[in-house]
Amino acid sequence: LLPLYQKNPDDIGVADTLAHLYSETQKTNDALTIYERFLESKDASVRFDATLRVGELYQSMNQMDKAAQTYQEAINMEPAGSDQGERRLADMYFDNDDMDNAEKLYQQIYDKQTTKDILVLRRIVETEIRSNKFSAADKSLAVVFKQNPGDEAGLVLQGFSYLKQGHPADALKSFNSVLDKNPNNLDALHYRAYARLTLQ
Repeated sequence: LLPLYQKNPDDIGVADTLAHLYSETQKTNDALTIYERFLESKDASVRFDATLRVGELYQSMNQMDKAAQTYQEAINMEPAGSDQGERRLADMYFDNDDMDNAEKLYQQIYDKQTTKDILVLRRIVETEIRSNKFSAADKSLAVVFKQNPGDEAGLVLQGFSYLKQGHPADALKSFNSVLDKNPNNLDALHYRAYARLTLQ
């Protein structure tokens, strides 16, 4: 991989792969050095891309404070119309079970959007459910179903909410409504099995 990078030093994809290889072999300084040429680029889009990748590197090394700081740096240099920095930071919070910060950031992303992204809205719903904010989740789900009636992922989240509230029979109805149309929906299959187990 190193010879390929040496032949293509401006290929950030190759550089990123090599950096992660270094980090996986405990060569953190070597990994970070790989990004320096891109972080110092005159091209703002290259600097932004490299900053996101450094954040991902820190996250992969479980250095969450540094990852959050780096994603914030990316947000501060974000091109107009982009929300990739916010999304990476929100996803990091979500993956680390920091639902309060994740929800706030997903909501900021959603509120700023001209064309509302249902993927972000679903994440808002899930953070609300995982935080036991069931009334808020119901309101957000109503927006999901208004935007996309019969939304499969929304119905799975609805069932998940019922499960969290101790209503497995209602949850089962939600999961069955998904599986009637798509019998291969893995999330619905997983949670339906759990709902059935709870009802026994």
